[in-house]
Amino acid sequence: MSRFIKRTSEKKGKHPGSLIFIGEKKIEKTRIRVIDFISDNITSKEFDNIEDVFSHRDTNSVSWINIDGLHDTELINKFGQHYNLHP
Repeated sequence: MSRFIKRTSEKKGKHPGSLIFIGEKKIEKTRIRVIDFISDNITSKEFDNIEDVFSHRDTNSVSWINIDGLHDTELINKFGQHYNLHP
């Protein structure tokens, strides 16, 4: 009987470019860290909310935004929309 049961894909029926995490679902919290470089100074901060990171866009520093936890597609979508990244 199991040979007649078809597995449906999570991707089926979604629009092209939709964000879909296909790896193992993680339970741990997503970690967001910003590393700022200005001339001879480097600072690193952790954030709980992705919206708090958006203020680093308009600074004079070079900012590296590191997100550990790509399983949170809603967070990744917010980040991509703010920075005009293609899905």
